[in-house]
Amino acid sequence: MVSPSRSHHEPFIPSIVQIKKPSQKISLIQEKRITTPYFLKKCPSLYTPQHVTIIYDFACYQSEIVMPFCRLCSSAVVFFCQYKDREYYRCSACSLIQLKREHCPSPADEEAEYRLHNNDPYDNGYRKFLSPVTHLMLKWLEKQENTKPYILDFGAGSGPTISVVLEEQGWPVTNYDPIFYPEISTLDKKYDLISSTEVVEHFFVPHKSWKQLFSLRKQNGHVVVMTQCSDAYFTETDFLNWRYIREKSHVAFYHSQTMSWIAKEYGLRLKKLSPNVFWFSP
Repeated sequence: MVSPSRSHHEPFIPSIVQIKKPSQKISLIQEKRITTPYFLKKCPSLYTPQHVTIIYDFACYQSEIVMPFCRLCSSAVVFFCQYKDREYYRCSACSLIQLKREHCPSPADEEAEYRLHNNDPYDNGYRKFLSPVTHLMLKWLEKQENTKPYILDFGAGSGPTISVVLEEQGWPVTNYDPIFYPEISTLDKKYDLISSTEVVEHFFVPHKSWKQLFSLRKQNGHVVVMTQCSDAYFTETDFLNWRYIREKSHVAFYHSQTMSWIAKEYGLRLKKLSPNVFWFSP
């Protein structure tokens, strides 16, 4: 699946603040309060949301201090582990584990990896893999009798399958994907039900991509997300042995607590329907 809001022409959004001298006021790109204990040790006096005043003796440092921030919630993150040449950081506020921004693949490498995916909508194994989502969607749709809900598969990939399964049952679905189904007018509409399977782990800038995803739902719309969660891989040893990090375009790894943070941030209710399937509702 492809990260739908990943534009090859979008401006780079820095995820770090460079601190070069004591008591320097720094305008934050993100507009959230910094609460990570690690950061508080360095910054006993904070003024938010517009500026941070750093009160710390930097005389012992010969080079500038670089502090990374979470690309989802804007809290400070700490180094978690390294796999080969890729560094991962973990946020203690929202529990997102994220690949260092500079280590994310280039647009060309990202697309090349997507084109290796063999997502065949008529492959029974692939259908079974997606069945936790398709079964839930069909169950919800059965209750929408005598209505014509608008349905979107957000990040449909090279072989859209959810649309095929639902259309076999009489429910038309719109596919969107920035590489394979890049119809921009699709993003001008609002939908009653949105699916996003094996997509959110590709979000380079999660706060921007989740905002776009939820902006496509109607006021009473629902969003169902499928991604492999990090709950069972939250130690360094387990994470480094997790097959999910082998794919270079997987750059964001969500814990159940991360999903709870997202639901609260957007004022939505959250149901965890399986270890890897989450349903956001109004």
